[in-house]
Amino acid sequence: MNTYELVLIINPSLSDDEQKKIVTKVEKQIGDLKGKVSSKEDWGKKKLAYEIKKFSEGFYSLLKVEMEPGAAEKIQNLLKMEEKIIRFLLIKVS
Repeated sequence: MNTYELVLIINPSLSDDEQKKIVTKVEKQIGDLKGKVSSKEDWGKKKLAYEIKKFSEGFYSLLKVEMEPGAAEKIQNLLKMEEKIIRFLLIKVS
């Protein structure tokens, strides 16, 4: 199992409940791939350095995750298909 940090930038026009549902959905997808979320931090709404998909701000969330290398590729593919996530970054922590 490798350790990863996953930063999500979620559509800022969604309600707090909808944003939390998206994070919960991502956690469930990680669990379905036999991964484990060790910690979660909500950073709140922040201004973006540049416009992404016509948004100038986004709701940030950080997940620290343990999963297999093959699962990391699968979770990236799932995140690409989620329209409410405007950007994500998955980094392997050494």
